[in-house]
Amino acid sequence: MKKLLVMLVGLMLVTDEGVWCACSADPTESTARSTTAAAGDPAKKVTARGTLEPEEVVDVSAQVAGRIMSLGIDPRIRVKTIDYGSVVQAGTVLAQVDSAEYALAVEHSQAGCRLGEAELVQEQAKLELAEARWQVAKTKGSIPGSDVVTAKSNYKVAKAAVAAAEAALAQKKAVLKEAQLKLSYTTIKSPIAGVVIDRRVNVGQMTSVGPNAPSLFLIAKDLRRIQVWASVDEADIGRIHVGTPVRFTVDACPGKTFRGKVDQIRLNATMTQNVVTYTVVIATDNPDGRVLPYLTAKVQFE
Repeated sequence: MKKLLVMLVGLMLVTDEGVWCACSADPTESTARSTTAAAGDPAKKVTARGTLEPEEVVDVSAQVAGRIMSLGIDPRIRVKTIDYGSVVQAGTVLAQVDSAEYALAVEHSQAGCRLGEAELVQEQAKLELAEARWQVAKTKGSIPGSDVVTAKSNYKVAKAAVAAAEAALAQKKAVLKEAQLKLSYTTIKSPIAGVVIDRRVNVGQMTSVGPNAPSLFLIAKDLRRIQVWASVDEADIGRIHVGTPVRFTVDACPGKTFRGKVDQIRLNATMTQNVVTYTVVIATDNPDGRVLPYLTAKVQFE
């Protein structure tokens, strides 16, 4: 009769929750234990769509009304006028408004100032004469008292006339400064260094001023820094914080992944078709200018 050998029986059952293993030295004895797969659970990622926006944009409007006579010269390409994509510095001339009317206003104000100065000199001479007569009236006792009073009164009137002439001259000088300021506004200059991303004016076009005046140029301050404005669902906004790392892609750069960080979470939520979303601002570097403003970005918050 053959000798029976004790055999090890192993049974492995794979379930959705892991691996179940049972090992026994004796077929009549069974011991069980469950383990979990070693692979860790990846952090849940939040995805969204957004739009690339310049970090700072300035609308340049006309400060005086008039006809556009010419556009400025592109600083980099001297044979070209200011246009889309022109790189400008603070003070670069963007356009020139017809200045004839404003130059005439300056000349008129300058003439008014000269007249005011002459009137002041005339009143000052009258004051000196009135003061001299009053001094004579005070020192000579033979002059009747009424003459002394009259001389003193004339002196005071002359002194007041000088003050009035000085005030009138100051007013004329203020009008001159205003006219000169308006004349300087006929040369429209860039308030910042940046890139012209929109030109909304042509030579011959009339400009207007006021609260509803149209913008003539749209200038992005620095496209080496750019932002992504992503719309995040209210169910996911709680997982996002300032400083959260972000990856995003744009169709214009296939195969390229860009990185950034959450810079701001705006609280003015919007509702579209009963879906509440928050705008999350992501800051990222754009040193080579590959990423263009207003591209659509596919965003993944880590």
